[in-house]
Amino acid sequence: MNIGVDPVKAGLVAALNEPGGNVTGITSVNAQIGSKWVGLMRELLPSVTRVAVLINPEARMNTVDMVTDVQAAAAAVGLQVEVLSASTSSELETALASVVQKQAGGDLAARGAGQTP
Repeated sequence: MNIGVDPVKAGLVAALNEPGGNVTGITSVNAQIGSKWVGLMRELLPSVTRVAVLINPEARMNTVDMVTDVQAAAAAVGLQVEVLSASTSSELETALASVVQKQAGGDLAARGAGQTP
């Protein structure tokens, strides 16, 4: 299978690491790696206290799950999270200017497959 949603939440497999049954394939779900991004950001920039998450609201695929994962991981290590949206080039410019204005020390970007602001 090749699926763009969380196969566990969709009820297709028991777990990503051990799907069970006779399922083989890949998933483009990256919502669960939000916590890994936060961990990497913390490792690379240990003095950072605020990070920004840039999302494309038109992507819809797993955006809420990814943001929730990032917020939980950030809270666990004492980071503040700013969630910014952009779906056009001008919105992207505004969002990036906001990152600078709000003094976010790092930026994590999330987008759906085929969706670029």
